Amino acid sequence: MNKLQTILLHETHPIEALFTGILVFLLFLAQPSLPLRAVHTGILAFMAVLSGKRLKTGYFILFVGGITFFQLLIPRGKVLLELGPFPVTEEALLVGLEKGLTLCGLIFLSLFSVRKDLPLPGRLGTYFSRVFGYYAALMSTRDRISLRHPLESIDRILLHTASSLPPSPDAPTRSTLRGRMLLAILILFHTALTSLGWIIPEI
Repeated sequence: MNKLQTILLHETHPIEALFTGILVFLLFLAQPSLPLRAVHTGILAFMAVLSGKRLKTGYFILFVGGITFFQLLIPRGKVLLELGPFPVTEEALLVGLEKGLTLCGLIFLSLFSVRKDLPLPGRLGTYFSRVFGYYAALMSTRDRISLRHPLESIDRILLHTASSLPPSPDAPTRSTLRGRMLLAILILFHTALTSLGWIIPEI
């Protein structure tokens, strides 16, 4: 794990990682199978951790559960079971799980693809690089907003974000062969999963 993380962070160029994320994004959205989309999401979570991001598993489980719950409030399709006056319907359950997994997957993918040292040409590119840098720093911070002291905690988070913006001095200027092989393997994993979903639609 540590070796793979070192290769990803120090032997892959941020632009190539971004384009890898775009390709995986298209493959992920093209997945027709819900179980395989869940596998996609798990791999995307692994990719986010591999890029040095911290994930709170409980938060994302609650996130998917919350989306599914609100979908179940609108009964659709076959009734699977009834919890008192509340029917749990098949279509609403599947739609809720699909939306929840998709949103989680996209969050994981953005954590993998967007780096603080992402170089883009021109003045507009510099602006977007800073925006992406702020986003990556905000998503990777361990600080959380305190309900008791909201203004102080927000100020602390913003200060942390601003101080972490300068690009790393050892940011790679180009990808090595090992780095490109790692990105290619990640793309192949998602290509195989999406292809499997179309070849065997019963999954």
